[in-house]
This record gives sequence, C-alpha cells and structure tokens, in this order.
Amino acid sequence: MKRVHYLLRNPVYSGEARCGELINPTGHPPIVSHSLWIAAQDPRSHSHFNRNVQTLLTGHVHCGACGLPLKRLPLRKHNPAWHPAARYAYVCRRRQGQLPCPSPTRIADSILEPYVVNAFFRWLEKLDRPAARERLAAAEAAVVEADRLYGATLASSASQPQRLAAKKASEQAWLALAAIARLALVLELPAATPLRQRWPSLGVIRQRQLLAAALAAVTVAGADASAARGRVRISFVGERPGR
Repeated sequence: MKRVHYLLRNPVYSGEARCGELINPTGHPPIVSHSLWIAAQDPRSHSHFNRNVQTLLTGHVHCGACGLPLKRLPLRKHNPAWHPAARYAYVCRRRQGQLPCPSPTRIADSILEPYVVNAFFRWLEKLDRPAARERLAAAEAAVVEADRLYGATLASSASQPQRLAAKKASEQAWLALAAIARLALVLELPAATPLRQRWPSLGVIRQRQLLAAALAAVTVAGADASAARGRVRISFVGERPGR
C-alpha cells in the first residue's frame, strides 16, 4: 500500500511535469482532475466504496466503544434499539477471533440517518469555501516549493545531512497536504439549499457519494432507541482540531 501511495503522489496525473527543481504545472494533458489528484493524497480517502450497498451510512459509521465499522442487520420489535420507522439497524459485530466489544453499539437507521444528514446540511451551509481554497492552495504551494528545494539539493554538491533535511521537509509538506486533501472534493459539493431540495430524489448511491466527500468520522454509542443527540459524534473534512 505504501508503494501505491507514493505512486499516487506523482503530479504527472494532474498534468504537471517535473525535472529536478524545474516544474511546469501544465506540461501535458491531465489524466484526472486536479481536485481528484489532491484528494488522493489523503490515504484515508481511499474508502472501499461499494455501489451495491443500499444503506446510506455503511462504511462511514463506527462503534464508539471498539472503533470497528458498524454493519447492517434487520431490526425487529423485540430488540431494545427498535424504533417505529426503522427498516434495519447499524450494529457492532466483532469478527471471530477478536476480543468482544466492551459495549456493542446498535442504532436504528431511522434515528441515525436523519441526524447525520441534517448535520451534513448544517455544516455545508456554514462551509467557508474561500478559506478552504486558501488552505489547499497554501498547502499545495508548500509541497511544490519543498519538492523544488529537494530537487535542487539533490542536483547540487550539498552534504548528506542537507539532503536528508530537504527530504524531510518535502515529506512534512506532503503530510500537511494529505491532512486537508479531501477539501478538494468538499469544494466540489453543490450549495446547501439546492442540494437539500434535490436530496430526496437523488437515490442512496448518490447520497452516499456526497456524504463520503464530507464525513471525516461518525461514531455511535449505546444500544437502545434513545435520540441520536448525545450518542452520535460527527466530524467533517477540514474541521480544525478542537472544534
């Protein structure tokens, strides 16, 4: 996987040509969009998106106790997490051979899904797109400059410690870009108001794609039919630590 990640770093995919410290951002036709190439720099963005999954949040929701992804299971009336409008539940199910979860999560789709979707639209309404573009542009510029200096160092008579320092600076710049890389996909999301109007007609697969671009983490605690507030924690791409 590490080798694949370094392969995806190659800016040739976005149309950039490099030779040492020489950089041409439009050296040839791009293979993928620039925003998609930037998003690929975050290894956490390589989720296993399955078009056959017909549940809105499968793959995006994790157990608050053990951290494993929640799976879909039918939800029947005798279950303590049963909810009148529920079709199924998101459930923590440890695989065989693993230690048991200390507090397995179970939550009805009719409780979790509307809560996450409403949080998504509140976040999208407040999204500061100009600030997000500035953060991405600054991180990308830092990568370009660090790589240029690294290339110049390799081509010079610099000492081995100087070369290692330039390499480390380049790696740090790439890590900083990876930390906010998914903002590139966030910036392609439609405006909140028209998207909210179209949301019911989009279908589960398209809704999942839009949520996947925005959600950083969703964790759930408890195994009953209580409200989502207090049980569900949601973070979105690009949110600064401590928010």
